[in-house]
Amino acid sequence: MSDKIITCKKCGKDMPSSTMVCPNCSQRMRLGWPLRIAILVVLLGIIVYFVAFRDNGSSSDPKNNLPTISLSEFNSLKTGMSYQVTAQTIGSAGEKISESGAEATGDYEVTYKFEGEGEKGANATITFKKNRLMTKAQTGLK
Repeated sequence: MSDKIITCKKCGKDMPSSTMVCPNCSQRMRLGWPLRIAILVVLLGIIVYFVAFRDNGSSSDPKNNLPTISLSEFNSLKTGMSYQVTAQTIGSAGEKISESGAEATGDYEVTYKFEGEGEKGANATITFKKNRLMTKAQTGLK
């Protein structure tokens, strides 16, 4: 692939179009339109990414949710919610810390721990029986 030849506007020396600085007079060469457009597209893409996908902590949309539980998420959890809806609301599956009974008998009870937003060590523990939220407790959530 051969470069086009361009002429420095300051000293008149010919050089390949890929040259960024004139080797004769050190004049900085202007960017061509294709390169300017490419740079603009990349910058716009970065801006769109940060505007559209940033998580400011105020969204309850699970797609934009941090994998930790906030106080507002904790307060939105209601007795009887399924584990799946609870995990979607929080944005995390949590860590199973205890289980008892057998799923087949319907006596199955599971407790999950969710890391929290807030103070160091903030967390919530949530217990499900028959896949339904039965009890919840939290420490240090914000």
